Amino acid sequence: MQITLATTKDIKSLYIIWKTCFSADTIFLNLFFKGCFPLTRTYIYKDGESIVSSISIIPVNKISTKEVKGAYLYGVCTLPQYRGNALSIRLIEYAEEDCRNRGYGFIITRPATPSLFALYRKIGYSQPIYRQIATVPLPIFADGVLFSNLTIERFKYLRHKNLVKNYFEWDNSMIEYFLSFIRYDKGSAVELESDRYMIGYPDKEDSELYHIQEIGCYNQSIKYPTLYLAGNYIKSRHLERTKAKIYFPINRDFSDIEKTENEVFVLAKPLTTDINTDSFFNFTME
Repeated sequence: MQITLATTKDIKSLYIIWKTCFSADTIFLNLFFKGCFPLTRTYIYKDGESIVSSISIIPVNKISTKEVKGAYLYGVCTLPQYRGNALSIRLIEYAEEDCRNRGYGFIITRPATPSLFALYRKIGYSQPIYRQIATVPLPIFADGVLFSNLTIERFKYLRHKNLVKNYFEWDNSMIEYFLSFIRYDKGSAVELESDRYMIGYPDKEDSELYHIQEIGCYNQSIKYPTLYLAGNYIKSRHLERTKAKIYFPINRDFSDIEKTENEVFVLAKPLTTDINTDSFFNFTME
């Protein structure tokens, strides 16, 4: 077996390993291999004609005082019968060297389970990137809210206006894929009144919970009118939802959110550039 770069000819075999390792449904697989796979560099181990281990690298930029190119490590998987041979580790090491050669300054990953955080730290993904979480009640009844579906251009503009710096940004093709992924999750990506926006989706297991994956406002107050607008929008489409979890940057202090929790969201491995722990990363396609 040797490491090679996957091509469109390998998609059929990648379908099999993804379906086995991630229990992914056909709709998601079609969405990923049509919309996202062409944007990745996917490294594979083959045993004969079958792919037995694979990882994908997706370009992402760090926006700060200057823009730094980097990568997001995604879709790490090995068929059960081939595990225990460090195939994924070798693929990751190979991808890291390729990223250095391509001038990338860092790699970020979101370990699939809490137990994997320790493993990734051992192989150099030692810089944590945090986010804040707050749980808030949704309105009992929905008032009318003006909104429009987010376009790529408006999303990038509003996101930059909200976050300013110390955040990670995807190119237009990846943003297009994320917006389609949100729709796959029966979620919404909308611009609200006065240059505010919200991206979120209903929880699949808790019928009362809605996840506000990202919300944009430009002052120290989030409850009114931003959360008021977002909450009424959610309630008008998901009447059964009673509460929302909001995820937002660690460096934002909203004075009217009384209780927040911090969590390590992703891990970064510097190649040439250190990453601030308060930098905002989002959209892991979980």
